[in-house]
Amino acid sequence: MSEQDGSAIIDQYKQAFQPRQSGNQPYAIVTVSVICAETTEQAHRIATSSLVWKIQQDKMEAKVCLLLKKRPAIRLQKKKRKMKKMK
Repeated sequence: MSEQDGSAIIDQYKQAFQPRQSGNQPYAIVTVSVICAETTEQAHRIATSSLVWKIQQDKMEAKVCLLLKKRPAIRLQKKKRKMKKMK
């Protein structure tokens, strides 16, 4: 979501909070995503694949999430062309 100071962002949210109903209090949930792989390169490929899938999902185009093995940019271009043909 952000590379900024998470504590400061949550504090700002709490200070600006305006309850919809009497008695409501601000609360926040913090999550962390982690990608594990045998090498940093493999972790980057997995992260790239995950990001591509998320972008496609946001555009309602997610069909199948495939791990990008070699040359992610070229594979992404081929996949985009294939998806356009399927429409």
